[in-house]
Amino acid sequence: MLNVTDKQKEDKIPPLLRLGFRPFFLFGALYSCLVIIIWSGLYTHPGMVSLTVPSLWWHAHEMLFGFSMAIVGGFLMTAVQNWTGVPGTRGSKLFAIFSLWLLARLSFWVDVPVWASLVLDTLFMACVAWSLGYRVVVTKRQRNYIFIPVLAIAALLNALSYGALLGEVAPPINQVWHSTLLWFMLLISVMGGRVIPFFTEKKLGIQVSSTPVWLERAIIAVFVLLIGVTLVSGTDNMVARGLLLTAGIAQCVRLYCWKGWKAYQVPMLFSLHLFYLFLPFGLILKAVVINPWASNLIWHLFAIGALGGVVLAMIARVTLGHTGRNVYQGPAVSWLFYALLISALVRVFGIWFWPVYTLELVAVSALLWTISYGWFAVRFGPMLSQARADGAAG
Repeated sequence: MLNVTDKQKEDKIPPLLRLGFRPFFLFGALYSCLVIIIWSGLYTHPGMVSLTVPSLWWHAHEMLFGFSMAIVGGFLMTAVQNWTGVPGTRGSKLFAIFSLWLLARLSFWVDVPVWASLVLDTLFMACVAWSLGYRVVVTKRQRNYIFIPVLAIAALLNALSYGALLGEVAPPINQVWHSTLLWFMLLISVMGGRVIPFFTEKKLGIQVSSTPVWLERAIIAVFVLLIGVTLVSGTDNMVARGLLLTAGIAQCVRLYCWKGWKAYQVPMLFSLHLFYLFLPFGLILKAVVINPWASNLIWHLFAIGALGGVVLAMIARVTLGHTGRNVYQGPAVSWLFYALLISALVRVFGIWFWPVYTLELVAVSALLWTISYGWFAVRFGPMLSQARADGAAG
């Protein structure tokens, strides 16, 4: 953690608002539990609660643009300080950005126009993009320019989700959700390629083979094409299947180079490799599974396994590191990761093989997610809401 802040000024800021990861990790995790609990109830008892939008749309949107985007925003607004040496967004500015996110979430429960929710969401993402973009441009960190157009794509996909809800855009809503999931897979691919091999080398003291630059660029290009094809025509076509298979094989090669199997005795590190495995696994399965019903289940390998898993492993690690603690001497986390792993497998393969128990298996998967993220909030929440253990700024 770079010492780029005035400690006396920092001490006047509530700890929860001293860096972006603090409010967004804590409330993002809590919000995911709330969404999952409500959705699980609505899945078995439609109409149980009253929303201003369709419940299925709300569930998908809030897990992607509510929970997941909160984590992404918190992570990027924290990481950019290390990337650039420029103090990150904090204090009243951070509170304002967090308030935009929170108001957007609350807007679905009160009688306001749908466009108001869209405006709040868009302002939130624009603020995150500015918080990141301004710093990397001013300091000429060209390697991180990629996040500016990547966030712009996310804002576009979010706008399309509202447009589909209002019947104003052509792409079916499922294609918007699937494209958004693939956007998150692109982000995980970019960030995973930067941090997972680095963490592995540093902790295990081994040399990890670097992925050729051309392959890294090709993976990004394939993902961008895949997002576009999925948005326009879905994934049940030869072009999409070819891109899925290509991306999946490339990710397998990449993951093999990272030598994750050597980290099996280090849960905080091994979890990153394990959950990242859901990315190539899901891509290849999507490419080869023809049955539409089974193919649709596979999306939850991305949603719970890759996205939910990598996020959980990263926020646990970042919370420990950025609150002045030893990353590998924190609370016991193995069972927490295993619970989420089982949640993903139950949600996909449990229902695939035993569809007669769909309602029960959805409830089990939801419970396991809630236990995992709920425990994170309970155990890591005090770290996020208190000053750093080492007395440093941040």
